This record gives sequence, C-alpha cells and structure tokens, in this order.
Amino acid sequence: MTDRVLDISEQPARLSIRNGLLVVESGGEERAAIPCEELAAVVIGHRQVSLTQAVLSELAKAGALLVTCDEKFQPASMVLPLDAHHAQAERFRRQADLGEAKKKRLWQSVVRAKVRAQAGALERATGSDEGLRALIARVRSGDPDNVEARAARRYWSRLFEDGTLRRRDDEDTRNHLLNYGYAVLRSVTARSICGAGLHPSFSLFHSNAANPFGLADDLMEPFRPLVDLIVMRKRSRCSALR
Repeated sequence: MTDRVLDISEQPARLSIRNGLLVVESGGEERAAIPCEELAAVVIGHRQVSLTQAVLSELAKAGALLVTCDEKFQPASMVLPLDAHHAQAERFRRQADLGEAKKKRLWQSVVRAKVRAQAGALERATGSDEGLRALIARVRSGDPDNVEARAARRYWSRLFEDGTLRRRDDEDTRNHLLNYGYAVLRSVTARSICGAGLHPSFSLFHSNAANPFGLADDLMEPFRPLVDLIVMRKRSRCSALR
C-alpha cells in the first residue's frame, strides 16, 4: 500500500486517465502521468481543477481516494472506494455488531498509543517526555478519567518553545499547517480503512452521527504527533531564517 499523495493546490489543472495513468495537464502542457495504483490520495485545493468521470472510476478501482478542499483549503469532501476488499460485507457486519465493552478496550489501546507517541515527540523536541509516559498506564478501558485530555494540555504547552499555541486560535498560522497535515493524515487513514474491508463510519469513540469518517478520526490519533513534529520543525526553520 502506497502513501503517495498528489496535492493540486498551486495552479489550475485538468485531470484525465490514459492507459491507467492519471494525467495532469496545466497551462496547455502535460505536467505528470502517474500510475493510479501508486497514489494513496489526490488532494484538490485549487478552485480551477477539472476532471473526467474516468478519473473517479480509476482512482476508486486502484483503491485511492479523492479529497476536495474549500476556499480555505480545508477538506470539503472525500470520495472513497467502498468495494476495495473481497470480504467487505462480512467485515461491515462484524463492525456493526461490535459491543461497547470491546470498543472501550480498543479505544484504551488507541489513547495509550497516542500518549506514547506524544511522549516520543516531546523527547525529540525538548529532550524530555515531560511526564507523559507515566500517564500511559493510567488510561483505563474507555478512558473514563480523560487521560487523553490531560496529556494533551501538557503536550501542547511544551511542544512549541514559546508555549503560546492555542488549538482553537484560527489566526495562528501554525494551526493552519496542523489542520492541513491532519486532513491529509485523515484521508490516508480513511483509505487504509476501506482498503482493509472496513467502513469508516463505524467508530470506536468519535460518534457524531453527522461524521462519516469516525473510525478514521479514531485510528489517526496516534499518528498526529508525526504531523506536529513536521510543523514544529518547519516553523523553527522559518524563524531561523528571519
């Protein structure tokens, strides 16, 4: 399974299919011709991108997904391949029948993995896990003590040197970068879920009825710190050049 993401956000383009290749044309010239099976996701951020129906069909057949973004470059939709696995129907049924006790135990594993990843990210960024590893064993089934939130408060106050990041601050450009990275991660996670014959809406914890990708939101949690480190390092390099 590939992790290659094609992002079309900088300029207008036309997408088409030729002999199993995704062809990208811009400015009257062919810019790229990529085998569809090499793509995990195609992210369309530019407002002037056109594509043929064959693009949707071939990407789905290859198990890739298509993400379209709004004017703020935030994801507006995902087109997922829902027939990407031979045992899909049976796995859908087993997902639907999963009991609450099992869901809580699985969510416990996810939260522990997330806190462990956050601890590792802090060690790379600051040289110390800031006490996060000690919290891992305190995560119980279903995380009733909300250790995830406690770890998050400590994590975000330490990850960036100035300690000023507030995740709800829409004016902070770091949040723009983080949200974009999370969007790509969410897309790839959703693709992997469908590729495994599972449905992305049968979640463990994220249970908003209007969210069709709850399971992707669950399973991407331990991988968020990878995005955080990339953004932190990018910002550090930019600051050093000023």
